[in-house]
Amino acid sequence: LLAPEDTCDETTWGVHLLDLLDRGLHPERTIADGGKALRAGQAAAWPGVPCNGDVFHAEKEWTSLACYLDNRAAGCTSAHRKLECQMARLKRRGKGHTLSKRLALARQEETKAVRLACDVRTLGDWMQKDILSLAGPDLPTRRELFVFVVDELRRREPLCPHRIGPLRRMLENHQEDL
Repeated sequence: LLAPEDTCDETTWGVHLLDLLDRGLHPERTIADGGKALRAGQAAAWPGVPCNGDVFHAEKEWTSLACYLDNRAAGCTSAHRKLECQMARLKRRGKGHTLSKRLALARQEETKAVRLACDVRTLGDWMQKDILSLAGPDLPTRRELFVFVVDELRRREPLCPHRIGPLRRMLENHQEDL
């Protein structure tokens, strides 16, 4: 299938998959990402062959979110420490009160950011090791855990909507494929 193509639509995929059928490929099932063209081409070329979703893209997006939140937490920790150093210098000069409000806010932000990063890492570990892994609980238990993890993401979404929201929606939209 490593052929240069002008389009990546259902027909293009279907033609290549039919060619593979002619060459003797008769899969019992396949695994594909969420690409609609690939799935439609497969359904047309290989009717009745189930297509499972891959977990690579979901895990990649989760890892990206976790790294972003870890970096954000580290930035908050750095800002907090910097303010503590400034505060220590000001205290020696008798002006420690000037940064106390900013320092308190920095502590709060650091605590929130670290907690969020830790929570998302934990939820991601559950998703990867207990829900999406080959070995693990039965399907009904996995579905229940999946819903729980997505609900927990939804609860934390207001803390970082531009990063958590897209992942949560992707998981909801592709639950059956995953």
